Amino acid sequence: MALLNVGAGAAAFVGPAVASLLLGPDGPGGVVVTFAVLYVIAAVMTRFLTAPGDIAGTAPPSDRAAETGAAPVSAGEPG
Repeated sequence: MALLNVGAGAAAFVGPAVASLLLGPDGPGGVVVTFAVLYVIAAVMTRFLTAPGDIAGTAPPSDRAAETGAAPVSAGEPG
């Protein structure tokens, strides 16, 4: 949980810092393009995220629930 807070705080600091550094030399368009590129990079990086215990992220969610002993929850049932 603490790591999540550090990530959120860093994003809140880095975003305005990048904008202020690039606003002068590149203008508003350069800032927009820079953030668009950063979002694309982040989207590509999320493809490689895996949960602990996954083998290359290939196990379907129902199999992961069975491996951990958790009861699977169907889409129609509350959490």
